[in-house]
Amino acid sequence: MGKLQLRDFQKEDILQMRQNHYNAFIANAPGTGKTIEVLAALTIDRKILSTTLIICPASVTKNWEKEAKKWCSWAKIHRIESRSDRLPRTQCDIYIISWALLQDRTIDLLRIRANTIVADEAHMAKNEDTKRSQVLYGLCHRAKHVMLLTGTPLINAISEYQSLQTLFGNKKPIVIRRLLEDAAPDVPKKTRMILPVTLPSK
Repeated sequence: MGKLQLRDFQKEDILQMRQNHYNAFIANAPGTGKTIEVLAALTIDRKILSTTLIICPASVTKNWEKEAKKWCSWAKIHRIESRSDRLPRTQCDIYIISWALLQDRTIDLLRIRANTIVADEAHMAKNEDTKRSQVLYGLCHRAKHVMLLTGTPLINAISEYQSLQTLFGNKKPIVIRRLLEDAAPDVPKKTRMILPVTLPSK
């Protein structure tokens, strides 16, 4: 396994999170490496942050698992794949679940007793009236550390941001916000390619 390489601004972010007991709203723009910051934090302070529950879109659960295995080789990792797959008998260090399964696996997630909650694309819980937001609220209020990740903290209204803040309960989170062009100006701009596709009439 290679050594985890962090940019200077990522080191600064992790230090700020650490100083705030890992209660943070990480609102860095897409492409700034929010995933790597979290995995680095889990490695640096594994004794404090384990057991960790990572909640993310279904499309990136496998990527989170792959990156966690790469950079957190010390950890026992389990990705919850369906509504019925059984959890390992022994406690894991990192659990990964999609937003889509959050409501269906509530009882199992409560039994895990996660010390740290990581919510990727946290704006998916901006509506307090949805079941998944309510489940996340309960999980976050039972955890000592909460890290909410989103590159779009404000979508429609300030009330959405305020609803996310309630996930921290009495904790006082810090807010970290960086733009890619400011944090890593050496990263090349996106290359866009247009590929015309002709669809059959049927």
